[in-house]
Amino acid sequence: MSWKCFIFFVLSYNILFSQNIIKPKELYKPTQEEVVDAEYGIILYNKLVPCMGGDSIKYNKVGYNAQSWQEDYYASGKLLHRGFYIDGQIKVFKNYWENGNLERELIAIDNLRCKLATYYQNGQMRSEITYYESTEIKQKDFFENGSIEIDEEIDKKDGYIIKRMINYSNSKPKLTMELNDKKLKIYSYKEYYENGNIKEEGALNYRKDLNDYVKNGIWKYYDENGTITKSSHFINNEEQKN
Repeated sequence: MSWKCFIFFVLSYNILFSQNIIKPKELYKPTQEEVVDAEYGIILYNKLVPCMGGDSIKYNKVGYNAQSWQEDYYASGKLLHRGFYIDGQIKVFKNYWENGNLERELIAIDNLRCKLATYYQNGQMRSEITYYESTEIKQKDFFENGSIEIDEEIDKKDGYIIKRMINYSNSKPKLTMELNDKKLKIYSYKEYYENGNIKEEGALNYRKDLNDYVKNGIWKYYDENGTITKSSHFINNEEQKN
């Protein structure tokens, strides 16, 4: 063997050997218990979704950015995830519970907006969230019995609340916050007891400089029977002394 052939052989061997040692291992297949967050569900793919604020990248088996349709599976062989990837990041996807029911689905609305729907294991809807430039602007959460728990909308430009409603599981209101004066950012705010009676009510103002909502004007407080127990006057969250 000539010295030129020998060098070519050594270089070829080194290239092949290097390719073998950097080749990633086969993707691990988890159980459902390993991928489900007790409070939020299967959220491990969220970090791969730019329209939800994710900035991570998924690689394929040979170490390149994932492209086109990709699927992941549970240890049982059942489908866990199917998503469409561009340069390692997700554009649309679906996750599944191991029983085959849909766990969540991401839909691209346009270049700026996307919508995420999530589901309980029994197939009942759990939440609907709309994102605008990676920020949540609408959210609706549901109890497992199907009734609405939270219904909220945020201004996409300045981030202040447009409306917020929180309910008890019996569908009675727990909290309502409604924007009455958009220019001055004045809200009517009410909290309720579980029996439906008002607990407290008054006006809030959004303070952009504080990025907070402050009490202003007369606030009234009630017991569970609906009897007023206290009335206070507030200026910028400070209770005024008589």
